[in-house]
Amino acid sequence: MIRKADILSGALLLISLLLSVSCTNEVFLYCDEEDLRECRVAVVLPLSDGQEAQWKQCLEICSKNLADAFCKTGTGVRLVYEWYEEQSPNLREIAEEISSRPDIKAVIGGQYSDDALVLAEVLSVADKPLFTIATTDQLIRGYSSWGNLWAMTETDITQCEVMLSKAIQYGAKSVAMIVDGGSAYGETFVDWFPFQSLELGVKNAGVFVCQGDAEEQARAALATDADFILCAFSHTETLKDVLTTYNSIPHTAKLLMSDTAYMSDVIASLRDLVEGVEGVSFGPDPSSGFEVIYGTIVGRPLAFGESQVYDAAMLIGYASMVQMLHKGMSF
Repeated sequence: MIRKADILSGALLLISLLLSVSCTNEVFLYCDEEDLRECRVAVVLPLSDGQEAQWKQCLEICSKNLADAFCKTGTGVRLVYEWYEEQSPNLREIAEEISSRPDIKAVIGGQYSDDALVLAEVLSVADKPLFTIATTDQLIRGYSSWGNLWAMTETDITQCEVMLSKAIQYGAKSVAMIVDGGSAYGETFVDWFPFQSLELGVKNAGVFVCQGDAEEQARAALATDADFILCAFSHTETLKDVLTTYNSIPHTAKLLMSDTAYMSDVIASLRDLVEGVEGVSFGPDPSSGFEVIYGTIVGRPLAFGESQVYDAAMLIGYASMVQMLHKGMSF
């Protein structure tokens, strides 16, 4: 088993290798990429509406950086990806297939919380590492003892607090919340919003849970005269209905959206409805410079989840390298 301490203690070695590649225009390779040992990774993410191209571009950049760094040492690993549609109706069967294959060393996936829970449930039995960008705290509470879950973002407990803090910074005295019902994603906000609003000293104007009645719940939330309404939706249709209602009746409230409103497929499908919508989204540490460098390479802004997926691939590559250097250590 690769221990987290093993990975962290050797991180400086990998970083120095990567920097030695990126800081010069002249890269001397001491091996061919095909000579590197293959590390096969399953990627289970949404692939529609242009997302597949974004994920592939992101992981190809990481793989190239790793291969260049490892080739400079004359030995190392080469990441090879297998792609699966996260939003497939057969997700559990996909997870079971992946879990049964010894050639797949790790899984990157689970953008949506409910999907990540399915993956974690199946993969934990097979003791196969899962690197997820889903944010529900149910993953941590349910699977942290497994030892092979890598949550690449903070949970929605943090996100809820950040959204509340943002509303307070704008002068909010009362805040309401609308969430999707029946989803692990929404449950985290329902559980923590009342406690955090009390702790931060802002009036809780109510929590409104959508169960196929998003328009009705939006009207009820707007009727509270809350200064801000926080929105956390895992379904695009709920977001669409709430935004349509918000724009159709008079009110003084402002909306703050959770990270799901910033996914590229959501933006593409809702277009004008999300224009000017404000909220929060997880991203890289600004001081790292990753967003600037990555944007320069790909020629576009960093998309939702790309920095976390890049980090996941880098950790898998390094862990595989450690395993190769320390014989007998399982992945």
